[in-house]
Parts: sequence; C-alpha cells; structure tokens
Amino acid sequence: MGDDQATVDYFEYHVHDYSPGRLHSAVTFIAEHNTSDASLIDIGCGTGNVLAYIARTTGISHLAGLDVSEPCVELTKKNVAADVYRASVLDDATIARFRGCFDFAVMAAVLHHLVGPTRRRSQRAANRAVSNALELVKPSGYLIIMEPTFTPAATVCALFWVKTVLSKIFHRRLPVGGYWNNIGAPVVSYYSSEQVQAMLRTSLGAEIVQVYDAPQRLSKLADLLVSKSNTTVIARRRTAD
Repeated sequence: MGDDQATVDYFEYHVHDYSPGRLHSAVTFIAEHNTSDASLIDIGCGTGNVLAYIARTTGISHLAGLDVSEPCVELTKKNVAADVYRASVLDDATIARFRGCFDFAVMAAVLHHLVGPTRRRSQRAANRAVSNALELVKPSGYLIIMEPTFTPAATVCALFWVKTVLSKIFHRRLPVGGYWNNIGAPVVSYYSSEQVQAMLRTSLGAEIVQVYDAPQRLSKLADLLVSKSNTTVIARRRTAD
C-alpha cells in the first residue's frame, strides 16, 4: 500500500508541483515551538522541497526524511542537508529503528496515497500510518499532518471506485475540467478533516492541539460535487503517566 509502482511513478513525475506554500500553518507552529537542538523527520519527503522550506523558515538543522521512491530519496540528499532513508511509514522495522527520536514529525499529502483494494482497507492503512508516525516523536513532541480534505463522504468514496476502475486502463491521471484532473492512476483515498482528526483521536497518546482548515476552490464543475480544504492537524504525543 502506498509504495505500489503507480504511486511511485506519480510522485516522481508530479512531486515538483507540490507547493510548500501550503505549509504556512505548520511552519509557523514549528518555528514557535523550535529549540536549538530540535529534530524533525518528513514522512514521504519526495524530492525534499518540504524539508528545504522547513529548514529555511524555522532554522531546524537536524533533519531526516523517509520516502519509498529511490529517485526521490537521492534527489532529497542532493537538495537538503538531511539524513534520508528509503522506507515506508508502514514498515514496522523502520518505526522500531526511529521510535521516539524526533521532536517533530511531518506527514504532508501522504495518507490519501496509502491505498488498498477497498476503501475500508485504505482507511486501515491510513490509521496505521498515523499511529506509526506518532511513535517517531518524543514524548511531548508533535506530529503534523497536512492533507487535502474533501466532503461529502459519498462523493469521495465514489471517486475512489472511479479511479480504481480507470487506473486499470489509464496509467496517469487524466485532465478533466481544468484543475479537477485527478482521474486515473494512481488511486487515492481522500478523507474529510473530521476523519483525519479521528485517526489521531484513536491513536494512543495523541492530543490534538491545533486544526487549520483552509478552503480551496476547484473548478466550477468540481465545486458542485465536492468541497475541498487544505487541512493541517497538529497533535502532541502525551508523556507517559
């Protein structure tokens, strides 16, 4: 899940389109809670544009990244002074290796790409990813999740199955209706802001401290079907009792 070839190919082709400008709420929070020796890991780091932006805007120098794509890992190593590993947030050995190592963990636009054969199994993978990511931060550290979120649930569920069918025919996403061109491979499993928050509430030791929902217009056609936001949810890992 999430490291299937269609998803890897998608990110290698489109990762430069993912603007770090959507990180404003996250980097503001990180800068306010930064310390001189703080460390941060970017889960699903792509080519390192998020890590580079965080380094420039927060001053954190102890950086690490995880990604399933070897080309993306190599590009990140060239673009950012960071320790970068080819690994998945769903890999138990990776989580055990880095458990409790970081003050901050960032996961941007990852959850909807963790896709199984059904919507339910996709959500299980997303829940597991959130729980695993939380384990990477120290007690009192922060997990910051950034996701494009959508409502209503029925439309998002229908999109999952439409893309599941079309991805067997078209191996890249198709341009339909201007901005709304996310049809075809790879399959995605989007969530609402409330669903992302629920994933954290069901994770042991997570305390949500801030939520930002920034509405985003799509095309005229898409706006009739769905409402989109760029959502940032920040959770603190509770200290052990």
